[in-house]
Amino acid sequence: SFIEEATGVLAGHGKVAWFSTNILRHYSGTEAERVFYGKYEAVLAAHTPHGGVYWEFFVPSVANLLDQIRLGSLGIPLQAHCGTGPRVYPSDPRFPAFLSYNLGAFLLGVAPLQYFQYSANWRFDAFPWLADYDRPLGAPLGAATNSTPTLWTRRFEHAAVTVDFKAETGAIAWA
Repeated sequence: SFIEEATGVLAGHGKVAWFSTNILRHYSGTEAERVFYGKYEAVLAAHTPHGGVYWEFFVPSVANLLDQIRLGSLGIPLQAHCGTGPRVYPSDPRFPAFLSYNLGAFLLGVAPLQYFQYSANWRFDAFPWLADYDRPLGAPLGAATNSTPTLWTRRFEHAAVTVDFKAETGAIAWA
């Protein structure tokens, strides 16, 4: 396949291959798309550290959480970029709730080699360093668990995360 050939060529030259899976992740999920996405993961897992996944428009959802957990279990690097779609700037009064929901959803599934990025758009000044990036998180105290299909929690040494995907809310209690 094209992906296997491209990844093999890049890996052979010591290059890094990052594939954006946005198209597949935002479709309804036909069988062909699931098979194709599975091939993405297999190729990336075989060539790590020569590959990874970049989520251009990270959107909190249970499906994306499960995908993130699967990528982490395979050791596939992930960069999740959020914020460019809704254009919520740090000066916007909605920003604290927006960040708690998006960063919280990411932290539910975070694993080694997974990174969160926020920007309000693609201008240089739209990539602020957020105070939450400097807070101590600590090691996870377990995997994310759910009490309902859409209500998830995860504890870390220095934080507790709760996300309600149905209500589109999140909370990060920093210790």
